[in-house]
Amino acid sequence: MVLLAGANPAETMPPLMQHLRDAQLVVIDPRRTATAESAALHLRPAPGTDLALVLGLLHIAVVDTPPTSRTGPPVSTPRGSGRRPGGRSASSASPVFQ
Repeated sequence: MVLLAGANPAETMPPLMQHLRDAQLVVIDPRRTATAESAALHLRPAPGTDLALVLGLLHIAVVDTPPTSRTGPPVSTPRGSGRRPGGRSASSASPVFQ
């Protein structure tokens, strides 16, 4: 599945459409374009509803998607080590943040 928001590769980049031929396209565009015609789903948001649509998609991505496994140990700093995250010592930090 490929999500295209405000993009029209059928007119602006035709060679890309050859690569997307077998993918399920979801197109978010208020206009009926050649790309939208070839999409499995064409969402035509009304003016002013873009934010609601994006927040809804973000909600699905965060809440409905299972978390991925972490690829390393959690980062922790021993208390009293004088080290800050990123490996810098407190004395090497910018004077603005001291």
